[in-house]
Amino acid sequence: MGRILLAVGGVATILVAAFPQPEHGSSPEHTLAAGAAFIALTCWPLAASRGSPFVLRPPTGAAATVVFAVLLAVFFVQLHGGNQIGLTERLLAGAQSLWPATVTVYLRHTSPADANPTD
Repeated sequence: MGRILLAVGGVATILVAAFPQPEHGSSPEHTLAAGAAFIALTCWPLAASRGSPFVLRPPTGAAATVVFAVLLAVFFVQLHGGNQIGLTERLLAGAQSLWPATVTVYLRHTSPADANPTD
């Protein structure tokens, strides 16, 4: 499930670029693609499983998802009358893009014995 959510988030992010916001007003295609990307990438860490390396275990995934959900909620509030829309969007997108990079770096620098503990 994790790979599907990550793929949906990636494809939706590409669609965000394919359907940019107009200079004035909004684009329903952009909004739909951005919403799908943000939701998929917020939920992705929840696909963690027991026995996985630390960054892919359920408590770590839940913590990452909570952070993303809070950022998503703040962004949603800003969309409805806030004056920091751009900042909150960048914080959310930045955090969501850094998490897969963090997972990748962790897994690359963990020995196979450390990555699959027997306990």
